[in-house]
Amino acid sequence: MTTGLVTELDHRGVLRLTLQRPDKSNALNSAMLLALHEALHQAVVDDQVRLLVLSGQGKHFCSGADTDAPPDEVKSRPVRLHQLCHSLYLCPKPMLAQVQGACLGAGLAMVAGCDWVLAHQESFFSLPEVRLGFAPNSLLPYLTRAVPARQLMPYVLSGARFDARQALAMGLVHRIAEQDQAPALMDQTIEEMLWAAPLAQTSVKGVWRELEHQTPTLELAESLQDHVDQQKLSPQALEAQAALKEKRRPNWLDK
Repeated sequence: MTTGLVTELDHRGVLRLTLQRPDKSNALNSAMLLALHEALHQAVVDDQVRLLVLSGQGKHFCSGADTDAPPDEVKSRPVRLHQLCHSLYLCPKPMLAQVQGACLGAGLAMVAGCDWVLAHQESFFSLPEVRLGFAPNSLLPYLTRAVPARQLMPYVLSGARFDARQALAMGLVHRIAEQDQAPALMDQTIEEMLWAAPLAQTSVKGVWRELEHQTPTLELAESLQDHVDQQKLSPQALEAQAALKEKRRPNWLDK
């Protein structure tokens, strides 16, 4: 049975996760959700993986959950969707996404879990669940991390579509590009991400998650500064400083 997911790791450590059910507008079934969750888990423990790029094959990025799935699959799918969203939330490595066409429901929740999102000019977004008679409440904890609740609320309540410019304005996506310009912009961003020290990126994402639940205090800032001072003496930090001084590439770019 096909998983509906294609994975490809290049020599730089860029792992591309491509949804591959274009005939179903990349609607998520249980096999895809399981494959995505497992791919994320493997990427976290694989030192060869520097960053991940999520995309969809065909006209649309993802049309949400597969509404044509058999009843037994529909019953188990929410658990797998929550596992996937939580894996995206916890992923310690940079997570990028490229969106074209429709990005609906669960697809929108996946995008909200990524660190940088590129949307094609013609892409559109929606949480249509309320128009189907139920609420997308299980997705809200992940959506509200990426988008201010007040900005997203009208679309959650109505199920109405919003376009790429609106998604950019509310902070769901970071850049918009014409379809023919998107690959170059994604490649540029990947290269920029790869220049950063891997352990520093992991540290940033870990601390960022912790800060979401803490009130800023002087003691907290001082504690984090102590951690930064220790990191400055790490092998990767010393290599970065040497590379800057010697006007060369840091060694993790050549592995």
